[in-house]
Amino acid sequence: MRVGSFCVLAAALVVAGGCAKGETDPREEGDSPFGLDSGESDETGVGQQSDGDCEEGQLACGSGECIAAKYACDLKAQCVDASDEYPLNAACPEPSCAEGQFMCTDGACITGSYACDGIVDCADSSDESVALCGAPPACTSDQWQCTSSECIPASYVCDGIVDCADSSDETSC
Repeated sequence: MRVGSFCVLAAALVVAGGCAKGETDPREEGDSPFGLDSGESDETGVGQQSDGDCEEGQLACGSGECIAAKYACDLKAQCVDASDEYPLNAACPEPSCAEGQFMCTDGACITGSYACDGIVDCADSSDESVALCGAPPACTSDQWQCTSSECIPASYVCDGIVDCADSSDETSC
């Protein structure tokens, strides 16, 4: 048994410092516990630093690290400088969405009717941007506008209950 080993679990408990009785460690000494090949990065974008010479199957990022080539052009930047994605990576196709969908600034696609519906659906919030949707509507005369833009009944202001997303209805009471 090795300390910190990876055990193939059967119906037994892992014993501190090794495998439980009847379990085995399928890895060779020095193998990655995450199933990555030597020098391959994980999906977090933290790659092996490089001088631009990456191993076969890897992509050299403009910021100097190497990532697994399979992660390029997947609309999720793994390189610190996003050089593995469109438009910085000329090998990546320009992102597009199907008819009736809205493309978020980061290239993700959402149902078209979700844009400007008051609910953020894009990870980058581009489906609810002021540039796309315009300024939020003004409140009616019997409503109060929160600093976060939503309208609440005027009677809800300073009632001891937070109704605005930013708590602005209870901050100056």
